[in-house]
Amino acid sequence: MTITELKTENEKLKAENRELREQLEQMKTILDGLSEGVVASNTAGEFLIFNVTAESIVGIGETDNPPDKWSDRYGVFYPDKVTPFPSDELPLVHAMQGTVTNGIELFIRNAKKPQGVIISVSGRPLHDTSGELIGGVILLRDITELKGIQDRFTETMSNYQNQTQVLDAIFNSISDGLIVVNEYGEYVMFNSRAEEMGATKLQSQHIKDAPRLMGLYRPNGKSLYPVDELPLTRALLGENADNVEMLLRNEALPHGIHISTSGRPILNQEGHVTGAVAVMRDITQLKTTESRLKESVSQSEHQSQLLEAVFNGMGDSVVVVDENRNYVMFNRRADEMGGLKLRKMKSTDSPREIGLFLPDGKSRFPEDRLPLVRALQGRDSDNVEMVMRNEFLPEDTYVSVTARPIKDYKGKITGGVSVVRDITHLKRTEKQLKESVNQLERQTQLLESV
Repeated sequence: MTITELKTENEKLKAENRELREQLEQMKTILDGLSEGVVASNTAGEFLIFNVTAESIVGIGETDNPPDKWSDRYGVFYPDKVTPFPSDELPLVHAMQGTVTNGIELFIRNAKKPQGVIISVSGRPLHDTSGELIGGVILLRDITELKGIQDRFTETMSNYQNQTQVLDAIFNSISDGLIVVNEYGEYVMFNSRAEEMGATKLQSQHIKDAPRLMGLYRPNGKSLYPVDELPLTRALLGENADNVEMLLRNEALPHGIHISTSGRPILNQEGHVTGAVAVMRDITQLKTTESRLKESVSQSEHQSQLLEAVFNGMGDSVVVVDENRNYVMFNRRADEMGGLKLRKMKSTDSPREIGLFLPDGKSRFPEDRLPLVRALQGRDSDNVEMVMRNEFLPEDTYVSVTARPIKDYKGKITGGVSVVRDITHLKRTEKQLKESVNQLERQTQLLESV
């Protein structure tokens, strides 16, 4: 081979090397845009990838510790937050041995994460093109807050060829649909989950055809989602798009699923957009739960309104106090009998403020004998008669009061409730009856005398 040919071949190799580096930088940027932590190692336990999101979740980045020291190094515990998790049971160790794990919940607490975080880990083995096991990869999700996902994939890759295989395994093990387009809006990559969602129809197509080919609709399912509002379209313009909801319905998913889609631009070292990546998450179950929750809230509100109507429709006055003798609830009839003063006083103020008297209508009713006061002491009161007279009830009103203590499930008294019944009519009827009896007795005596 001549020197010229060698130079030409050398230039060709340099060009191929540059192209490979650009591809790997693009892959790294894609990882930066994903919302999951990623840790990968070879079968010897040497880390290949330990992205920033994973380090942020765990608190500690990659170390030189062997696999049997990982649990101690990173502070891994069972969900009980007390029992140390065995290193040989870690999802990454299982993945390195060829075992698949899904949704393993762990608790991480170390010097960098003194409060601790709860994470969900899924692991997958890594194989080369010949099928040989070359390591393992795990995906981490911080589920401390409502077990939500707050992850980002980042980390440099040390071996380009191996990391290409690793990335392929990672993309196809992610539970969310992943789609990548180049700067011209042409689809260049999507993972197996995206294929299940119908992304295969996007091969060799442009982003403008995505709504029609994949069946992307607005959340109501009636109209196709506008191309210029798609997260991928916005990402190609350099924007970040988060949690855009839409309905996905096609031949693979005839009944449709609700998805939340996020888009991120892929930038080169100069900051120019060279493509975009979209992550599609199935939120159908979440939407169903929200719907049921709304229905449950609606039913609760209806029941509450019904109970309130019954409560305020009662002819008797109902009053509730807490353990500190503050009035916390009363119905409309109680408002009519005691007025708004109930809202600003304690139960022991009742004789003075509301105007409670002994049945003679003259002496104030003793505070220590009030049915509600007795109820807060754990004693029942039945049909205690008294007279009520105040600015809202200027004439003597005879009432019969029944009270009971309110207890929690441990038997502790937390308040009291009383029912006040207006028996004025009954008392007047009794008085009239007594007068009639007396008159009848006098007439009888008169007749006997005659």
